[in-house]
Amino acid sequence: MTSVFQANITRPVATASIPYQHSYTAAAQLPRPTVTDDYERWYTENTPSNRMLMSLRSGIDSEISWALDRLCRLCNNEQFILAAIPGLTEALFVWPDWYVSTGAEECATKASLFALPKALERQRRHALESMFILKNSAVNDTNSTELAGHNRTRTLILLALHRLQPETDANTEFLTYVIELLQSISTTLILPPPDSPLLANPVPPLEALAATATDRTLILTALRTLTLQMANPANIAHLKPETPALFAALRYLPLLSDKQLVEACLNYIYTHLSHPPMTRAFLPAFRISGNSEIVGGYHFVRASRGDGLCSPLRTCAHCPCACGDESGLSNATGRARETYTNTGATALLRMDETYL
Repeated sequence: MTSVFQANITRPVATASIPYQHSYTAAAQLPRPTVTDDYERWYTENTPSNRMLMSLRSGIDSEISWALDRLCRLCNNEQFILAAIPGLTEALFVWPDWYVSTGAEECATKASLFALPKALERQRRHALESMFILKNSAVNDTNSTELAGHNRTRTLILLALHRLQPETDANTEFLTYVIELLQSISTTLILPPPDSPLLANPVPPLEALAATATDRTLILTALRTLTLQMANPANIAHLKPETPALFAALRYLPLLSDKQLVEACLNYIYTHLSHPPMTRAFLPAFRISGNSEIVGGYHFVRASRGDGLCSPLRTCAHCPCACGDESGLSNATGRARETYTNTGATALLRMDETYL
């Protein structure tokens, strides 16, 4: 009986000369974006159903926190383009708009006696992180151009500058991010006419912050932003002979140990005095020989330390760098036109030598 079910089965025998072959066609690979470290494909998909975008719009605090945390790490990268994810820019404006409209006042009221409720504290953190992402992404020229043309950017900046006061750490941090965003788009920004409504002009609050703020970073960003704005010939109408920012820049000049602050002050003074009417109005009002001596001393100190601020000096017989006699500093300032190469120092020294 068993022989009926038996069959002669011939099995293929592999030989060394003819290996076993089979036909296989690989499936076509879908094109995927080129990504770097800290990127994942599904985070950067340019669709309205992007994972981070959906989390931002969900209204769930944990999801919003996760998305903002991811975006904070992704935004400082040249591959991060806001327009690549449709709707992302609008979603990032939601929490900053809430903070400048009602959030800051609500936080100040509830934190006057007791700690903030956790829900309100999370919302404030969402606003700060969203503002951080916007100002970091604006470093990229593509994002800067998009934000400069966005209708919500100018509204947010103006409301923040006119409504918020740097009285708390959160307000100071938020204002710093706002001014840095304004700084990124200031090179092409044309200000409204000086007689426009106060709320439409960012210059007065920037000058007030430069003059009265106690936070160094806030002062630096305000002075740098004003310098960029006033360097645009289209904004010359906003220059005035006496402004709080000009007084502040002159007041901060003796802080020679703070290189960044002194350079920001010199750049602003140089921009302000580059306009001839401002120079003529400035000279009768101020005795600047003392300021020129301060600038000259700053130049000598930086050059002798080799900080790279200025080009090599051409010393003379009375130069403190050559003789080591710092008492000759006042006498050297009048002969330093060809010695000093820093633009701000040169401007002050020339005026001291020519007009006073």
